[in-house]
Amino acid sequence: MPVPAVFVTPVDVANGKPAPDGYKLAARQLSADPAKCLVFEDAVAGIRAGVAAGAVVVGVRTHLSAEQLRAAGAQCTVADMSKVSVDRRGDSLLVTIDEQ
Repeated sequence: MPVPAVFVTPVDVANGKPAPDGYKLAARQLSADPAKCLVFEDAVAGIRAGVAAGAVVVGVRTHLSAEQLRAAGAQCTVADMSKVSVDRRGDSLLVTIDEQ
């Protein structure tokens, strides 16, 4: 697996989730607007952090229901990451969630 261009861990931020610090730092290091970032999270604290950072958040239903994830702030949910595909489109990425 290639090493990601940006790797943020809890030691890189003063406040962990549900504070948005980690997501904001990652966006800043990527020179990205957090509003154009997509967060996948399976925990309430992580969802709240992504939302507070201004990102779009997808809840992953590993142990919480879709209702619980949405109540935490997820804009949509997915059963697991096998339902997600990503395609490069020039300078952008097209993310598709296949939950028929």
